[in-house]
Amino acid sequence: MYPISIFTWRLGKVNSDIMEPLILSEEKIKEIFSELSTEYTGLFYLATCQRIIIATDSSSELLTQNLYLKFIRSLGLNPRYFIKPEMYHGIEALHHLSMVISSLDSVVIGEVQIQGQFKDAYKNLDSFFSNSLKRTLSNIIRVG
Repeated sequence: MYPISIFTWRLGKVNSDIMEPLILSEEKIKEIFSELSTEYTGLFYLATCQRIIIATDSSSELLTQNLYLKFIRSLGLNPRYFIKPEMYHGIEALHHLSMVISSLDSVVIGEVQIQGQFKDAYKNLDSFFSNSLKRTLSNIIRVG
């Protein structure tokens, strides 16, 4: 099993007004990740016009579910009333991220903006990466 899990919300499956509180500034995500990094060794956040993705270096469904709950609560939202994200673990998470960065899972297939957004997020949040998450995400960038 690959040590990666993600949870994601996609525009089209979720209304844009629901996604709005999840679109965070770099400073806000660093603040939240600073708190979460005491329990989670690898964290990644990507917000694009079509999706929000949070990745962790754990393939445990339970740890990923707990991360989701803590993330939502850190935004002042109640997870009981908030729309649940799609969750992917292991090879499914790798497949999903590969589809995203290569823009095969995009409204406009072949757009290159997502690659730039992914690389920017990779550079800006590298202090929250574990070695395994850093290696995994750099391989995903190569796939793109």
